[in-house]
Amino acid sequence: MSILVAVAAQAAGDGAALLAFKAAAIGGGHHNHNRLLPFVEVEQHQRWRLLQLGGGQLHGRIPVQLGQKLTNLRKLSLRTNSFTGDIPVSLDNMSLLNYLDLGTNQLEGPIPPQLGSMGDLRFLYLFENNLSGQLPSSLYNLSMLQALVVANNSLSGTIPSNIGDRLHNIENLNFAVNQFHGTIPPSLSNLSAITNLQLSTNSFVGHVPSAFGRLKGLVILYLEGNKLEANDTEGWEFITQLANCSQLQQLTLLNNSFTGKLPSSITNLSTTLQYLDLSDNRISGFIPSSIGYLVGLQVLVMANTSISGVIPESIGHLQNLAVLGLYNTNLSGLVPLSIGNLTQLNILLVYNLKLGQNSFVGSIPQSLENLKGLALLNLTMNKLSGTIPDALSSIRGLKELYLAHNNLSGLIPSGLQNLTFLYELDLSFNDLQGEVPKGGVFANETYFSIYGNGELCGGIPQLHLASCSMSTREMKNRHLSKSLIISLASISALVCSVLVVILIQLMHKKLRKRHESQFISTIEEPHERVSYHAYRMGPVVFQRPICLDKEAMAWFINVLYMMIREL
Repeated sequence: MSILVAVAAQAAGDGAALLAFKAAAIGGGHHNHNRLLPFVEVEQHQRWRLLQLGGGQLHGRIPVQLGQKLTNLRKLSLRTNSFTGDIPVSLDNMSLLNYLDLGTNQLEGPIPPQLGSMGDLRFLYLFENNLSGQLPSSLYNLSMLQALVVANNSLSGTIPSNIGDRLHNIENLNFAVNQFHGTIPPSLSNLSAITNLQLSTNSFVGHVPSAFGRLKGLVILYLEGNKLEANDTEGWEFITQLANCSQLQQLTLLNNSFTGKLPSSITNLSTTLQYLDLSDNRISGFIPSSIGYLVGLQVLVMANTSISGVIPESIGHLQNLAVLGLYNTNLSGLVPLSIGNLTQLNILLVYNLKLGQNSFVGSIPQSLENLKGLALLNLTMNKLSGTIPDALSSIRGLKELYLAHNNLSGLIPSGLQNLTFLYELDLSFNDLQGEVPKGGVFANETYFSIYGNGELCGGIPQLHLASCSMSTREMKNRHLSKSLIISLASISALVCSVLVVILIQLMHKKLRKRHESQFISTIEEPHERVSYHAYRMGPVVFQRPICLDKEAMAWFINVLYMMIREL
């Protein structure tokens, strides 16, 4: 429904103008039943002061007459509608307006410079529109402004170098997702009242001002999606200074041009820090062992970086952590058992799609069973070995499990089919054997993948696997018997090898004694002597590493006894 006839020009006074606008907004006639206006709030104190038409699915242009007639409004909110066209210049007639919210519409064109003349304006929300052009310099003259939110538009230009000397009362400054460029002005550090600073997804370059550490009340700092720089020589000073921001809760630096080693001072950030994202940078170095000091962290992401070394055991101290993203890095070694201490963890991403890079080794920790709230586990493209722990079957809320491209062996735990929320399972390209379960996620081939495991059998018919010739229990017993035989054979070979070495040494000593002696004792021995020739002509036990022949073993013991007697 269009609002083209919104405010009758001949309407007398604010009340008449407001009623005319309301009638036009809801379509007038009694057949509409207010279906396009779920929420309308109107206050009256001598004159109309508040008009709130949010979320009403209203469309058309904002009437010019609105600013001409409702001059006594203090608050105007048309958020979350489908208004199109320009922002009416006539809004500057609302000289008493302190709250203007036109967010989440389809408004276009430049922001009228006339809005900068509304001296009482404290809150200006123009986010999520199609606004373009540069931000009018007159807006920076609104010294009473507490919130300036113009995110998600197509605005361009630079931030004035003296912004910190003009918007003294600003608390919420959000320029995110636009086309701003240039450097970030150091004068922003003069905005002592600011709590929320969002400059993400623009084209800012240069270094992050180290003076940001003076923003003692800063809670949110979003800088992702720019071209900001740092290296081992300069640029990381701001991290050290941010340790002074004792209220900081969210810091995002992802997708910039940061290089060099991750400064260890990052672990000096406030214990109130909840969200830290450093991903999609060329950061190197190690995860500091003191990372466990950031006990307030709920989200930690260092993905798509060159971070190397191991995951420190101190990661287990972050017991509020809900999301851990360490995928596509150069990390290696074992997945620490302390991961099991992260009982609030909901998403664990430690996969590696960077071919040729280091990977995690060892077995999947049994301690993962402690992560009862885990919904997503991805350990793809590592070098993990051993079996898939039955403990994973106890994570009842697990929805996605990815273990592909590892060296896992053994049976697929049958308990996985009892995970009622599991809808995505990838076990492909491992060395798994035995029967594929048929229930739960295994009942529909579109929900799971087992390709690249050549010794699997059974499962649903659509898999076209060979039928299992023996039960799972029998396969387990056969595997155990095979292992036992190999172990016994190895022990036998080792024992025989040791005995052969002892025999050779004894023979060598005996021959040396014979060489040194000039005569042979004539004392009659109680046992028949065995000559050196007899030794050499004995059974093949000396030439075979595994002594399983009973007759050969008896002969060997007899010879050994005789040599000891002679010595």
